[in-house]
Amino acid sequence: MVMMTLPSALPEPTVARLATTGTATTQSASPSVLAVVEMNLEEFPAFRLGRRSRRTELRYVRSRPAADGHILEQTWTVRGAEGLGLPGPLEQDLYVGLMLLFTEQGLPEDGRIRFTRNRLAQVLGISNSGRGYELIEQGLARLAGATVQTEHLFVRPSPLGPGRERTGPIERLSLTFHVLEEVRVYERAAVATARRIAALDAADADAGLAGRIETARPFEVSVARLGAPLVQGFERRYTKGLDTTFYFQLGGPLARRLYRYLDKMRNGRGSFKIGLRSLGDVIGLEYRYPSDIKVGLAESHDELRARGYLAGVQYLPMAGGPGAVEKVAYAFDPTFDARPRRRAGSAVSAPAAIGPARDVAPRVPRDADDLGESLALAAPDGPADQIVAVRAAVSEGKPVVDEEAVARVAILEAFGVTAARARQLVLAYPGPHVDAQVAALRDRLERAKSGHGRTAALRNPAGYLAQSIVDGFATPATRPLPFPSSRNADAPPARPVPMPSTEPVHPVPFSAELDAPRATVPALPDGPPEFVAVCAALRAALSSATFSAWVATVLPADGTEGAEDGPDEGDARPVVVVRVPTRFAMARWDRDPLAGALRGAEATLGVRVRLVRA
Repeated sequence: MVMMTLPSALPEPTVARLATTGTATTQSASPSVLAVVEMNLEEFPAFRLGRRSRRTELRYVRSRPAADGHILEQTWTVRGAEGLGLPGPLEQDLYVGLMLLFTEQGLPEDGRIRFTRNRLAQVLGISNSGRGYELIEQGLARLAGATVQTEHLFVRPSPLGPGRERTGPIERLSLTFHVLEEVRVYERAAVATARRIAALDAADADAGLAGRIETARPFEVSVARLGAPLVQGFERRYTKGLDTTFYFQLGGPLARRLYRYLDKMRNGRGSFKIGLRSLGDVIGLEYRYPSDIKVGLAESHDELRARGYLAGVQYLPMAGGPGAVEKVAYAFDPTFDARPRRRAGSAVSAPAAIGPARDVAPRVPRDADDLGESLALAAPDGPADQIVAVRAAVSEGKPVVDEEAVARVAILEAFGVTAARARQLVLAYPGPHVDAQVAALRDRLERAKSGHGRTAALRNPAGYLAQSIVDGFATPATRPLPFPSSRNADAPPARPVPMPSTEPVHPVPFSAELDAPRATVPALPDGPPEFVAVCAALRAALSSATFSAWVATVLPADGTEGAEDGPDEGDARPVVVVRVPTRFAMARWDRDPLAGALRGAEATLGVRVRLVRA
């Protein structure tokens, strides 16, 4: 029998308190917790916003140009189950809580989220009593019963050929699915027995308890399974990071829904504009007139500004004359992304420089066996004597948390190394050696960014850093280190065998910048790794002003692009699609310095960049 241990409960976030004067806020000093979420549910409406809403369905329709020149109508419709109704504000919070647990558990490939009602109650901040459990069960039932019907919104790319080129056109799908395909809720046997005994003493209790929940076997936990299209979205990395700490600090369901939508649409940009009616439709507002939409959004705008997410909101006229509907222009506060953050399930947020970790509260093992298990999972081939020594220290009550080791793990994660791989490297190799390789990589990235000498940009800094630690690459201050890997202390002083990482690559929104953030360096747009690599190469070749004006506003491929322009015969380079927001910007990309920088990025990265209109 395998015992399954649920992740420990998250600490209660410190709610930001609004200052009595002005709009300044005092945020929690602890890192915000990020959850991985599927982008379709972030963009399109899936939850009614009003608790008293009588809507029977949520419907959103938009038009997009197809590859053949025709206008394609895309629809998104959500219908509630008979007798349960549409998912509402509680279900929106419950969905975010499930995504937090899904991220903590490592994004299981089968889409199954393991939970207990007590754990969900802690995440949602509701009572863990019988009433709170009943609300959670009702919310899970609504999520499982709601049907999502889409037309031409989901896409399926064709398989890759030998040269990593697509073997056919992108296929558009019309799908019908559920947010949760399966829900199984269990409770502990002792509690269930007590309820049954109490039910026998009540005259009308037989009809209430039977069949509602099942008695759990030993070590059995409740399970909710995501719908297949959502699981495929995680497989194709159509995902982003959601700051769940900030989300649960927001007051109302409209503010939370607006934050989720804006955070998806901003894509690292400093501003975002959308028509007022379009915004009301896509976030699920039921107001009919533009003036009512503005009144309904006012409180949410004030809260997002007060909490430091929005720098400003402005209503602007749209083209079409005085009678045209207005559009909303959002300006995002750049300091929001500078807050300390960590992915759910990871230890700490990544610091910018080597040094002892501050404000970090790592999980303290309960006993020596628990810590030994954790170290064995982090480095299954690691040194047994180190694990034995740590177990002995725990049994004697001595501190075993090495702050410098925690900081080194966080630094490796900041360069894109996965958490398990980072822990494995820090456990297996001496600290000064890891520090020297990190410093050497920083120096190389700086020289490549400034165009110094013939230093080429790295296509995979995380892989290079991990291999440099294993093989002992030369550094500016020292030659390759002759010591062997601590996994085999008796081996001759030769270069250890390379250890390719088998860890899954995390989505780009959770990969930190290649270097410590600086105020003078523009932020890279979010997107797939190959898209971000192209933007990084352009940032190294262009001035900050040019990059901010023309490159920071581009978007990655969203699957709606038509057939590719015919490539040169024999050109097997992978294609990176870059969506340019306006026709004017598209014309600007045909002239230097953008055109020259783009050719240089293609040559450096070995890809072919395709520009399309967003």
